[in-house]
Formats: sequence, structure tokens, C-alpha cells
Amino acid sequence: MLKVWILFFLSGTAVCFGQANRATFNVGLEYNQQDFFLNAGYTKQLKRFELGAAVGVGVNRTFFQQRIFPKMQLQGTYQVVQSEMFRIGPSFAVHYGGLNVNASSSKLTYYQFYGAGYQLVVGKRFQGFQSTHFCRMTEYFFDTFEGRYTPASSWIFSIQLGGRYAF
Repeated sequence: MLKVWILFFLSGTAVCFGQANRATFNVGLEYNQQDFFLNAGYTKQLKRFELGAAVGVGVNRTFFQQRIFPKMQLQGTYQVVQSEMFRIGPSFAVHYGGLNVNASSSKLTYYQFYGAGYQLVVGKRFQGFQSTHFCRMTEYFFDTFEGRYTPASSWIFSIQLGGRYAF
């Protein structure tokens, strides 16, 4: 499934780079039930459609518990309302991450979220953004008894707040 999303993102990015529309560099803070994340990313706009990718680290687990918790995110937004200073629209996001939950094991626990929500952007060159997604999270943890990864699913939410620079 990850390969499908990467192919979708790369094909969408190729279409976007051929256009004379804006790109932005993003920095933001995200909260979900797993951790606070510090994210950095890139977004490209094609008329009313915006496609972005970001990478981040979980603040609590990476800096305070000294267990690196990386995350990758792909997001697409269709801007229903679009003016020079204000944009809002429905959004779909996919998150992937991995964490070594047990220090005595070399097996990572993998997380993937698929979620729908909205994104709000305010500003011209320097922009503020806020997005909220309601997500289906699937956690793949290694079951030592069965010797394989076992999925467990739940519903979570994700709230992001940050700044962007358009160039």
C-alpha cells in the first residue's frame, strides 16, 4: 500500500512541477494520541489542488525518552474557498511511522494512519496553517509468541498548526 501512495505522490508532484504555481516550505507542530510531532515539509499547489509531503519526529519519545520516533506524511487538499489571503478545503492525509517500543527487542512497531479532514491556510508569502484529520490508525506490532507482525486498529485524530513560506 505504501508503494501505491509513493507512486501517487510522485506522479502528482511531476504534474505540479510542470505548472507555474506556488510551492511552500512548511514547519509545524502536530498533536495526535501518540505524541507531539515536529514536522518539516514541502507543498506544491496546482490550481485548487495542493499536494504535500513532510517528515517529522515525535518530541516526547525522541528527545525525552531517547527513542527515535520518525514519521512521514503525504497530504492532498482540494481548496474549495481560495482567495489571495485565505484558503480552506477538504484534505486527505496518510502518515507512516515506526518506533522501537521495547528497548530489549530489535523489532519496530509500525504505525499507519489514513485520515480525512480539512486544511485552513491564511496569508500571502508568509502563511499560517491549521489542519485537522480524523484517522483510522493501524499499528503493526511484533508478536513474539507467533513470530510475526500483528495489526491492531483504532480511531484517532491529528491536529497540526504551523507556518509556511511561499516561493
